[in-house]
Amino acid sequence: MFGLSTILIDKYREKEAEEIAEAIGALCPTTPTFSWASSGVYAYWNPYDHQILYIGLTHNHRTRFEQHNGIEPCDAGSCKKEQIGAHFREYDLLGVSLIVQSSNVQPDPGQNRVKKASRNEVELNFLKYFGKESSIMTEGFFLGLMTRLGQKPLWNGPKGDRRGQKLAESADLGDYPQFLNVTDKKKSFFRSEHTIRELATNNDLLIAEMELSGKRATPGAGERE
Repeated sequence: MFGLSTILIDKYREKEAEEIAEAIGALCPTTPTFSWASSGVYAYWNPYDHQILYIGLTHNHRTRFEQHNGIEPCDAGSCKKEQIGAHFREYDLLGVSLIVQSSNVQPDPGQNRVKKASRNEVELNFLKYFGKESSIMTEGFFLGLMTRLGQKPLWNGPKGDRRGQKLAESADLGDYPQFLNVTDKKKSFFRSEHTIRELATNNDLLIAEMELSGKRATPGAGERE
């Protein structure tokens, strides 16, 4: 839905946060490569009970992960480093999921000079709008679904795109399996079987995953999983 159909996951220890950040940067760079856009929706979850703890939206997956995990500076009120720190004091592992979109809809041409120079202005503006709006609506829809199911993430406040949340109020849950399977609780067509770190360090796995990513974005893919 909204152009975001592939879910990348990993589980990490506190000391492994920089490894995850580097892998995310390789898979979701701000410059055009054979991978995904830097923007999208993400979630943190508890690997021990599969409860989703937080759903967020970002223009740069790597930077936002680094802020949440205390690698890059961020005001406590603007990121979840305190909540993540508290989680690691109680648990050994934390799960992270990225709901990614094609690099063709990279919404920040200011960090994407190659695309800015190689596309005409009309196409660029459309892709910029589509990429940004799809991420915003997806976050709202995801939050709306979790709230509807009585599973609102513990770390989320009341914010979220109202258009996406309104769609979630009447959506047929069976039509959106990708949003119900962002953790590793059960197998899903929309979620990679390989971790973020595995994909970032194995080009053969990445190529296969990119091919699957295109299939997942096809209407009716994985229908009523």
